[in-house]
Amino acid sequence: MGQLTNELRDLDVCLLKETAYKAKVAPVLRKDIEPLFDYLRRKRSEAFQKVIHELKSERVATILKDWEMFLNTPPQDSSAAANAGVSAITLARKRIFKKYKSVVKTGNSISESTDDRTLHVLRIHCKKLRYLMEFFASLFPPETISTLIDQLKRLQDNLGDFNDLRVQEEYLLNVAKQLPVSRGQTEKILLAIGSLVGALAGDRKIVRNAFAQAFAGFSAPANRELFENLFAPQRPLSNR
Repeated sequence: MGQLTNELRDLDVCLLKETAYKAKVAPVLRKDIEPLFDYLRRKRSEAFQKVIHELKSERVATILKDWEMFLNTPPQDSSAAANAGVSAITLARKRIFKKYKSVVKTGNSISESTDDRTLHVLRIHCKKLRYLMEFFASLFPPETISTLIDQLKRLQDNLGDFNDLRVQEEYLLNVAKQLPVSRGQTEKILLAIGSLVGALAGDRKIVRNAFAQAFAGFSAPANRELFENLFAPQRPLSNR
């Protein structure tokens, strides 16, 4: 169901940033970029109607019905089930520490020449680590877990900004190929879109350069010690 909103969400992002995008283009080109946003508004209207149509479809109705049935079905607990005897906190420590090590390992492998895909992989690792830490937060000292989550958020902000800019660049370049403009408009509007994409690429470079500092803050020795004390296997909790 999330896939139904992909196009609509991309269009919303572009239109919500219309003012900011225009400000990134040279004043002499701002009028020439107007057809881009007119086109995006039309596409957004079409995408919105498509989402409404799909949400009313039999396929979505079946998905919702099956999900409701699953939620209302009593769990079948069994002492023979895999890991039935493992405590929640033991499982939490194991999963969180394993994912933390994946984040650090991937982050340490990133250099100035690393391609964008590795940064995307790291962003996914961070997202999964955040889910785990927030889900199991009540099992650990509030102040410590909050400190670690805040550090992770700062790293996620950097990776998220980088990914958003990359996606926006690619999206605008693809849209430029689809614009229904006259031959006389083509050169000017493509020049304006090129100017915007160039500005976004510059922003992406700035964010990329800030990654090292963001990751250094997350992987600092003091932070690593907190993770080890809290989540490493067979380490007793302190300050409970």
